[in-house]
Amino acid sequence: MHALRPNLVVSHLRDDAAFRERLGADNTTAGVPIISVTREIEEPEALVEEIRRVLRSARESGRH
Repeated sequence: MHALRPNLVVSHLRDDAAFRERLGADNTTAGVPIISVTREIEEPEALVEEIRRVLRSARESGRH
């Protein structure tokens, strides 16, 4: 993840908690928002809307 410098991460993992913990433990990636794909947002339109919402929220809070 260090080389990528993502604005957000979309995850569809069984062990989402461990992934979040690893990302949060590193100063470089600690502030990166993570979207966990669930049944509610697994459809493309819903996922795109969630990505937009998270990016707007991060921009408004000054994180990115």
